[in-house]
Order: sequence, then C-alpha cells, then structure tokens
Amino acid sequence: MIDLDTIREDVRRMHGQATAPGRRQLWFQVFRLAWKEPLFFRILVLRHYQWSNRKGLRNLPLMWIANFRLKAYVEINTLAIGPGLRIYHGDGIVIASGAVIGRGMTLEHQVTIGNRIGHEGELGCPTIGDDVFIGVGAKVLGAIRIGNNVRIGANAVVLHDVPDNATVVGVPGKVVRIAGMCPEEADAETD
Repeated sequence: MIDLDTIREDVRRMHGQATAPGRRQLWFQVFRLAWKEPLFFRILVLRHYQWSNRKGLRNLPLMWIANFRLKAYVEINTLAIGPGLRIYHGDGIVIASGAVIGRGMTLEHQVTIGNRIGHEGELGCPTIGDDVFIGVGAKVLGAIRIGNNVRIGANAVVLHDVPDNATVVGVPGKVVRIAGMCPEEADAETD
C-alpha cells in the first residue's frame, strides 16, 4: 500500500495547515486536491512511483514517469524525497537521480538539483535537509550538503555546503544569514 503518512503530510503542506487530516477526511482531500491542483497530482504520481519501485514493479512506473514528464515539465528522477514536498508553478524543475531530499521541501519553478563533475572527474548530487525552500531559478549542483531550515534565493547557484538555518543568495551562492544574523556576527557570538 502507498505510504499514507507521506500522503497525509503532502496534503497538510498543500493546505498550509498545522495538522494533517484524519484518515476519514484524507481521501476526500486527496481527490479534491488532485482535481484542483495539477501539481498535487504530479506529487501523487511520484509517491506511486516510489511505492511501485519498492514492490519491484519497475515497468509500471515508467509509463507514469513518461506521462509525468510530458505534461508537467517536471523531471524528478530520484526516489529519495521525504514527505511534505510542495511545488509552486512546476515548470522546468529538474531533480537528478542521485539527489537525496528531506521532509518539507518547497520548490519554485525552474529549479535544478543536479550533478556536477568534481575536480577528479567524480559525479555527485546534493543531499538536502529538512524544511528547505529553493527559490525561482536556483541551481543546487554537486556532491554538497544543504542543511536543515535553509532558504536559497532566486537564481542562486549553490556549489558548496550550506550550514543549518542559513540564507543563500547570489552567483555563486553565498551565505548571507545564519539564524537571522550575518555570518560575521554569528562567528563573533561563538568566540
């Protein structure tokens, strides 16, 4: 069976509620959101793909993914995405197959989470923590770690590790805030 807790968390995030719907109300909310929000339907397709892959039904998901790519302009090649995925304006989103994404991820359009060839020619994908927001057009590339509660600004290109509770902007991405303070202020407080 498809993981109901993951779908419940996805429904909660789509509604912006503090608590997830109960079991009785869950299916009503799922059908309502799938009809009303095309992006939620795409998230349901992803969850079905994850379930099918765990059960060893590898050919069944291929039909779904082909249809998903044609209609959604969203290319999600990884199964390692935690519950609570939220996609705004799902046009042009690409997530590479090696990426690992935590709970509560929010993506805006034209986001790329992908590979980057390293100095020795090795290929690596990002590992992204919980409750991360990635703004319009941002690129997160390479074998890097993005911490929990991170905000990545529009059109930022992130190529290096980012600590927890940070805000990243610019090309290349630069940490401008850690827990609401400038990085210099945060370093002075720890000394």
